[in-house]
Order: sequence, then C-alpha cells, then structure tokens
Amino acid sequence: MNKFLPYLKKYGALAGVALLALVGIPASYVFATSALAEVKSEQQKKVDDAGKDLSSARVTYKLEPISPGAPAKEFAAVPNAKLTGQVKTLREAMATASRKVFGEAVIFNMGPRTGATPAEAAAATLLVPDLLPDPGQKSQVLRLAMARLYAGPAHERLLTKYRAGPVMDAVVLAQELELRQQEIIRDTLSPGQELSSLTEDQQRGIRDNMLGSRIRRYREHAGSVAFYASIDSLANVSSALAESEPSLRQCWDWQTQYWIREDIFRAIALANQSATSAIDAPVKRLLWLAIDQAAASAGSGSPAPNPGDAGAAPAGDPNAVPPSNLRLSPSGRISGPGSGNGMYDLRSCNVIAIVAAKRLPQWLDAIARTNFMTVLDCDVDAVDSVEQLKDGYYYGSEPVVKVSVRIETAWLREWTKKYMPSEIRAELEIAPDAPPEGTAPADGSTPPPPAGG
Repeated sequence: MNKFLPYLKKYGALAGVALLALVGIPASYVFATSALAEVKSEQQKKVDDAGKDLSSARVTYKLEPISPGAPAKEFAAVPNAKLTGQVKTLREAMATASRKVFGEAVIFNMGPRTGATPAEAAAATLLVPDLLPDPGQKSQVLRLAMARLYAGPAHERLLTKYRAGPVMDAVVLAQELELRQQEIIRDTLSPGQELSSLTEDQQRGIRDNMLGSRIRRYREHAGSVAFYASIDSLANVSSALAESEPSLRQCWDWQTQYWIREDIFRAIALANQSATSAIDAPVKRLLWLAIDQAAASAGSGSPAPNPGDAGAAPAGDPNAVPPSNLRLSPSGRISGPGSGNGMYDLRSCNVIAIVAAKRLPQWLDAIARTNFMTVLDCDVDAVDSVEQLKDGYYYGSEPVVKVSVRIETAWLREWTKKYMPSEIRAELEIAPDAPPEGTAPADGSTPPPPAGG
C-alpha cells in the first residue's frame, strides 16, 4: 500500500479519468441499448402501419363478358405485378376473341356480297356499283339504270341463278296436248270409223290418256326447276318501275330489298340442297315475298322519336349492346332513328311458300342458317294437291302445306354504312367515318377509335 500511494499521488489525475471511463462503459452500454430498442420499436411500428395500409389497398379487377347482357366478372385483391399481368393477358385474349367473333359475324352477314378488292366487293354487293353512296355527276344516268335493272332483269337473273321457274306455260301446253289428242284419236279409231261414232269406252280411254299426258308434262316441267317462283311472286317488283326516275333514297331502299330477296332465295336453296327438283324438294313453291317499308322511312309502324325531342334516346353506340323492347317485337330487337341501336338495322318480310309437310323444320332451320334472320311468326294451312295440279303445279306424292312466315332480318352497319347515302346516314344518326390511319381530322381534333376497338 505504501508503494501504491506515491504512484497514485503522481498519476492521480490520469487514474481518475481511467476510473471514470471504466465506470462509464457499462452506463453507456445500457443507455445505447435502451435507445436502440426505442428506435427499433418506432421502425417496427412504421413497418406495421405500412403493412396495414398495403393490406387495405385492394383494387377491383374486372373482366367484361363476351356474351351480350351477361354479368361482368369482378373480384377484389391486393395489387401485385403477377396478378395484374395475368388479368391483362386474359383481357387481351378476350378482346381478340371478341373481335374475331365480330369479324366472322360481319362475313356471315355479308354472305355472297364480298370480294378480294373494294371494286370486286362493290360489284358483288350493289346492283349498280357506282351509284351508292354517292353517284357524283352521273347521278341521273345511274339512277335511271338502277330503275331499269331493278324492274326486271336483276330479279330475272336471281330466278335463273337458283333455278326457280313459273308453272308451265299454258299456251305451249295446250298446243302440245292438242297434237297429242290427235295422235290418240287416230290410234283409237278403227279403219273407216268416224270420230262421231266413238264408243263410250273409247272416249273414256282418250280422256284418261290425255289426263296422263297432261300430268306427265307437269311432272317433266317440275323436274326442270328447283322450285316454282316468278317475278309475280315478288311484291313491289314491276316492269313499270323501269320508267321512273328514283331518288337516291329510293335506290338505297331497292338495293336493301334486293339483298333480302337474295337471302330468301339462298335459304330456299339451302333447304333444298339435297333435292334435284321441285318434285323431291322440301320447299316446292314460293307464292309470295313482301318486304316491309324501311323503319327509317315515313309511315313505317310507330313513329320513332325525334333525336332532338326531350326524352329521345341518344344516338346508338356501334360498340354497345343494342337495347331491347319486347312490346315492339317478339325478338325484342329494335332499330331506326332514336332507338339507341347503333350496331345494326332491321327489316322484316312476309314469305308464303308451299312446303313438304314432314320437312317443314328444314325450311325454318335454313332461314336461320342463311343469315341473321329470325322467324317471328309461322302459320300453316292445308293444301289440296289435286287442286294445285289443275293449275299446273306438280309437287310429287308427299303431302304439302302452305306456310306463311314473318321473318326479321338484321344488317350490320359495320359493312352496310359505307354504301348508305349521306341523308340515310344522317337520318340513322351514324357518325362520320374516322379518317384513314395516320391522318388527322380537318378540324384538328383527335380521331375517334375504330368501331369494335
């Protein structure tokens, strides 16, 4: 101890500092540990709060339905890149499928009215290719050409294309039968026998032979046509129309009526596709085809609301599901100005035909398979084949019925609007077409997206 005191006296100050340092190390450790725990607790609280915010930040993913009127598929989830990418991929696949289906629908609706180039498509679609939508300086010439063509030649070509023909010409038949009767009489008379001396049995034999000859000629003629039809079977088609000078609106109406008649003939051909002639065909005769007045024209059914009137329906969106009204039609479909339907236009017609009784379903099925045509009403009446035979119509041995159907036809504007005259487009509230891709509208505005986009 005596030795230690001098050392402490000499180095006391330094020893005190060392002693304080030794005492302060545990105290600093305790203080630092306490501060670290507090900081850690604060950071953990921030992490927990951020986690709570993240878990509550849920978004709703939505998949639009492909079928019109079906509910959309929706679900809520915490957003993450993988899920968002999967939903995006699925939406794109659905959009691609939807566009493909719509494209197929347009092709189906166009039927034979198409071509590899715009010029070929117009030639296959229009009776007078350069007339619609705007004939320009050739307006009068082309409109007169339309009247002459529509009044007869165009429909005669339609009858020829589908091997439809009228009953056998009565004058020709009478001449043939007169010659045949003379042959039968010569074969019946005995040498030296006068015509006035024919016995009752001989006269009956001549009558039966003549009846057989008549029926045989009816049957031969029936075997030469796919079904019976003539210009007289088509309402509102007359040679007198050739002398008129139709307006551009009238030309458009005639063109759409021709499309409908064309599709009715196509439907008959489809129903009869396995038959060789009217004798074994399901649809044996077209008695009458009458097309309703266009909904966009004055005097057609209930007047459509004026788009400018209060409460009138807005112009139809071509990409929206068309509205439905079962009070106006059994199908619920409506179209025309103020209807809100911007996707397609409707036109109805009445068709009366003689059909094989047991094969009536083939006729109704062919109507639906030919185009967007819906049978709204169907009436069936009995037919006396013997009475029909007296008029020259030979239907074969199977029973037949008279079928009256009311058909609703739909025409997609996706392809018809490019042929519509400007006044028809304005009346139907069809917006102007978007400029070609890569060009801007004349007013400098942003071009709208294409239909179906």
